[in-house]
Amino acid sequence: MKRVTLGFSVLALTVIFAIACKKPTPNVVPEPDTEVQTAVDASWATFVVSDIETMCSFMGENNFLTHFYSEVPGTATGLQGTMTVTRDTNGRTLNMGFFKTSCIDGRFREGTVFMRYGGFSADEIKAFIPRNKIDSRYTHSYGFGGFITLTDYKVDGWRIETVDGVPAVLTNEMLDDKFDPAKSPLKWKLKGKFKFIHPTDSTMNMLWDGEIIKTVNSTTTSVWYATSTHVKDSAIKWKNSKISYSGTISGVTSKYHPFTMTISDATPLTRDFKCYPYMVGGVVLGTGTTTAVGIRKQEYHPFTSGIAAFITADDKGVKAYPREIYYGNEGASVEGVTTDQCDNTAEVYIKGITYRINLLQ
Repeated sequence: MKRVTLGFSVLALTVIFAIACKKPTPNVVPEPDTEVQTAVDASWATFVVSDIETMCSFMGENNFLTHFYSEVPGTATGLQGTMTVTRDTNGRTLNMGFFKTSCIDGRFREGTVFMRYGGFSADEIKAFIPRNKIDSRYTHSYGFGGFITLTDYKVDGWRIETVDGVPAVLTNEMLDDKFDPAKSPLKWKLKGKFKFIHPTDSTMNMLWDGEIIKTVNSTTTSVWYATSTHVKDSAIKWKNSKISYSGTISGVTSKYHPFTMTISDATPLTRDFKCYPYMVGGVVLGTGTTTAVGIRKQEYHPFTSGIAAFITADDKGVKAYPREIYYGNEGASVEGVTTDQCDNTAEVYIKGITYRINLLQ
């Protein structure tokens, strides 16, 4: 009996020893996720929507020709190649039309952007512009609201439409007509759905559906002079401005990838209209028969900072690992970089690894 007990004891010790000596399971390296095209697509669509809103902001401040959607000097032939703006104060409509125009921000545009800023029905006011004031003729005015539509509008060949022709809505978000801009910066809300239609490949089509808040980040008189009663406020000088966007956007990028993008108030996307990432050459007429090559700024104004939480999925709806997109402040995810960078690059942060991207389509 003692021999049996001893045998079991030896066996038990052998098993315990074998288990104790078993090699630990090695750490599994996470499978890399290098997909960044969805972030590029969604970012570009967001930028184009912000451009449409910016056009309406220029028109809504009665700034017709001092913007970066004008044609490159010397490129127009007759009507073709030009940009025109019409402000109808009787019909309370605005439109910016492009006739195969090479714009000074480097984009090629066609078609027309419209905004109706008056003559609303009671149902439209109740549903979209609750603080509407009939005498609000400028975007900085309390109670301003506008309905934005597009006709044959194209950017670099991409056709952009509002979904089912339903207008996007731009509203001034100030809560009363005696606000102090030093304490309450000017804000607007843009809400809408836009389709992006590729010129040759329908699998590249995209959908943008969002609600974003735009804020003017400067209260200096070089940007905007406001009176205490806002009766004789000046027009906003957008070209001296720095603005930011926050909000939530969803939709579908190319190849049928659904996405959601969240931009918090703490890390909004910023556009600085005094930022020029590119210098370009141009022929300047001299005296007599001489010409000279001059350098001008190409007025393309990218996002210079901001962070977006980004969720995407494959074309079957299977979600990918969550991402963060760092705009302009590349390196912030791992290096603590906080300086705005006036360029067209960004980074997508996935599973602890950053991937540099170019935001131009």
